[in-house]
Amino acid sequence: MCPLVFLFLISVTTIREIFSQNLINEDSSFLSQLFNVSINNIAAVANGFSFINIPTDNVKFFLFERTSNQTITLNRDDHLEHLVPSDPTILITHGWTDQETASWIQDMAFLYHKKRNYNVIAVDWSIDADKNYIYSSSATQSVGIIIGAFLIQVSKHVENFFEKVNLIGHSLGAQVVGFAGKYVENSTDSKLDRITGLDAASPLFETPILRPPELRLADSDANFVDLIHTALGVGVTTIREIFSQNLINEDSSFLSQLFNVSINNIAAVANGFSFINIPTDNVKFLLFERTSNQTITLNHDDPLEHLVPSDPTILITHGWTDQGTASWIQDMAFLYHKKGNYNVIAVDWSIDADRNYIYSSSATQSVGIIIGAFLIQVSKKVDNFFEKVHLIGHSLGAQVVGFAGKYVENSTDSKLDRITGLDAASPLFETPILRPPELRLADTDASFVDLIHTALGVGYIGAFGTADFYVNGGIIQLNCTDDLTDIASCNHQSSHIYYSETILERKKYEATKCEDAVRFNLGLCDDNDNAYMGDEIEMLKTLTCRSLTHRSSGYLTLLYKSKMSQNTVPVETSIRGKLSSELQTTHLEVINESYMHNVPKGAETHFKVVVVSEKFSDLPLIKRHRLVNDILKEELQSGVHALSIVAKTPSQWSSSEQIIEPSPNCRGGFGK
Repeated sequence: MCPLVFLFLISVTTIREIFSQNLINEDSSFLSQLFNVSINNIAAVANGFSFINIPTDNVKFFLFERTSNQTITLNRDDHLEHLVPSDPTILITHGWTDQETASWIQDMAFLYHKKRNYNVIAVDWSIDADKNYIYSSSATQSVGIIIGAFLIQVSKHVENFFEKVNLIGHSLGAQVVGFAGKYVENSTDSKLDRITGLDAASPLFETPILRPPELRLADSDANFVDLIHTALGVGVTTIREIFSQNLINEDSSFLSQLFNVSINNIAAVANGFSFINIPTDNVKFLLFERTSNQTITLNHDDPLEHLVPSDPTILITHGWTDQGTASWIQDMAFLYHKKGNYNVIAVDWSIDADRNYIYSSSATQSVGIIIGAFLIQVSKKVDNFFEKVHLIGHSLGAQVVGFAGKYVENSTDSKLDRITGLDAASPLFETPILRPPELRLADTDASFVDLIHTALGVGYIGAFGTADFYVNGGIIQLNCTDDLTDIASCNHQSSHIYYSETILERKKYEATKCEDAVRFNLGLCDDNDNAYMGDEIEMLKTLTCRSLTHRSSGYLTLLYKSKMSQNTVPVETSIRGKLSSELQTTHLEVINESYMHNVPKGAETHFKVVVVSEKFSDLPLIKRHRLVNDILKEELQSGVHALSIVAKTPSQWSSSEQIIEPSPNCRGGFGK
């Protein structure tokens, strides 16, 4: 069969040569680390590499039961005891440091059983796979031969068996199944029908030396060999490492731009980063009045002067280049006041936040300590205050409130009740170096820490909260793009927009507990616990946490994409239609002013309406506004944060200058 090869051609060199060069230089010493030798000795390792023989008993075959998905160990002397001869067979082989009970293999077996009747077998060679990379690589040929002998044994009892078998291998497991295919053909003159290589391991097979086809997975190992490439030159990596690599290369120089240094100096900036002390007076606490939503500056020495001690307190902290009076904070305060009785306080640290990113980051710990001291001062006069306070921080502000939580606990042995991180800033806290929990926002900073991820890499990539919500996978949000500027603004700012929308509509965004996006998109988490993102928290607090990969407990959640936009009609169209119909307007203007506020591009959150109707006759101004608000009740509860109303009768309109003054601009966000 003619092989199908899909390549993107780059200049006059090959992809393999590019990666060989990149993997064997001082700046990217992947092979040196993998082989545990100096860079100068990589070639010697590759030249001296050879295959070894391993005991047959080191390799085990497990059949997945079709109903329970539990495994049965197949007997070498009677392979057919549990197989259904008439059904096709899928044989899956894991890679380096993995095992047959890996969740991805279990998921694959489950999906094949869901599709139709299959014999699904997992190969376990973990005894030899769980050693250093060179040793495990040297065992692959022997493991493949053992698998090939197993397949030949089955073929003696099942007619046309080789035509009904598909070998799937991941990483080093892909090299293993290639050797199995070679052994079958050399021993029987028959080819296996299909081999699938999932990111087949490159080191020692392709880099730094390209082995001949008989010593690596090749297109001749089966009638059809399909390969899926996801990490050229390497194999498997974690999402945080992927983003760290992407953020620190020539193609995606986000950190270089953010730190205002060359790419070569990024590591030096990260290694030299430290925190600074700032004056207490640089941080101001602004209380939003409940009726006017205007702010009052609280006195550091007497913070209770304007607070209502019996009411819960919401403390909101802005991020880089933002300020305490940003429109999104005003909107959040308005919504909390509309919801009930709250002390809503905005922290303004704009004196230090409105500088270069490195400086502002270095000030976060000090700002957090000042906030923590403020909270402790209040707690001395309010019983159980820490149980009634909720800190919300966006971007660098999320790091700030984390430090506030640490300071409170270190000073009082009491934890704050809740901290919410809205796309907590990643640079200098997670990338390019992951700081220890005491130097960044962590799940221990309050009794409950929930994080909303909307722009991975700008915001946290890792799941560091008690509950982590990855909206649409944490990458591209509604009305946003994957453009670098959009990621740092539109996607990053979406976190506080989503949260605000849940203050009055607490069950707006339902999330499902899941280990990763792949399992979520495959529907493997459909039966897991559900919870609501945002202001609703009681359900999350009462659900029992189950064990997750790499974490002892907690929630790693993703939102249903279909639920991110429940209204398919543009808000502007809906407003226009309702007002026109209900008020039989003689003149109507609907002006979308969202672009003037700190919201994503294309958002529909801030409107001004000019409504002229005879139905306003004999109604005072306040009742006209109330009538408009009642008609647009649905829009105001599901995304419209602010509505400016001009309501006139036809005679008032005709006698006026008919000029509508524009609203003032607002600022805020990750960048200006």
